[in-house]
Amino acid sequence: MKIKKILVEKLWDKYTFSIDFDKQVTILIGKNGSGKSTILNLINELLSDGRNDNNYKFKKVELSSFNKNRKISIEQKSLQLGSEIERLNSVNKESIEELKALFDRIQQEIITSSILDDNKTISSSPKSNKDINYLFLTTFDMEVKNKELVKKHYAGKSYIKTELDIILNDLITNFKLYLLKVKEQVEKIQKKFDKELESYAHKNNMEGLTKKLLEKKIKIDKIYENRDLFKSKINELFQDTEKEITLDENNSLIFQLKDKSYLTPYQLSSGEKQILIIMLNIMLLENKETILLMDEPEISLHVEWQRVFIKTLLELNSNLQIIIATHSPAIVSKEFRSKVVNLSNFHVKG
Repeated sequence: MKIKKILVEKLWDKYTFSIDFDKQVTILIGKNGSGKSTILNLINELLSDGRNDNNYKFKKVELSSFNKNRKISIEQKSLQLGSEIERLNSVNKESIEELKALFDRIQQEIITSSILDDNKTISSSPKSNKDINYLFLTTFDMEVKNKELVKKHYAGKSYIKTELDIILNDLITNFKLYLLKVKEQVEKIQKKFDKELESYAHKNNMEGLTKKLLEKKIKIDKIYENRDLFKSKINELFQDTEKEITLDENNSLIFQLKDKSYLTPYQLSSGEKQILIIMLNIMLLENKETILLMDEPEISLHVEWQRVFIKTLLELNSNLQIIIATHSPAIVSKEFRSKVVNLSNFHVKG
């Protein structure tokens, strides 16, 4: 799914507006408080089936997709409890059932969610949007305050010092699992082709043998394509600081310096960690169609990275739909100026 439009009715009981999105890149700009983060959070709320507990007040929010038969909407409905409370005042205080009924009604108040698919209304559930791939990436790097939590979940990992380190640790684990899957795929291809190659060799069919070897190489290269493209793009970004990404004997990511010494990802600067996290997230999608929401990614990224940021992400995964909120003129490069939406024109506040 890719988002075509968001319709918001009565945000904060005031603002009703709709915003159209590009199929590939939409850049939200505006002054502080103009609503950039609000739009991203509302989209996130719908894609997560209303499970993010954002305290936004609205009548209705609806996402339309480029697939005309699919929409996602959330409505907030307030119960009128005044008469119920008055009635309870006249009821015996020991009437537990009456009190319980009131509390049940309050609990049912918050959000009524529905998904419209093929013109049919389907009740929302945690699995309703499981076919929609999306990522919401925000920018931060703070020291971990809960030291006991780190000791419990990351025992023996003294390199875990910041929030970015925790994210990196989990992503690197997922990267290793991804490499294991790739290795298994390559081994299957090798077994299949080795039998055929042996047959050609016995028959002394050199032409057939050469063709099969080339076919095997093409198939294996295709499996490694996503991994190799990721490494290539990281190296392009890190070339000014003369760092080159590689793998150690345990398939862990490391960075080789010009003098042949090494750094772990946890020894990188905050900006380098941030770009590595973003790129790992995109690479692990394995080119699946995905909605990518990003809130001010320019923080900690130097200007040269900002200029190539969107282009690099699309090169790594051409099936992304990027919806990005930013203050940075550098991110809005010449080729993406037509993708800008100025929220000052929509009277969004948040």
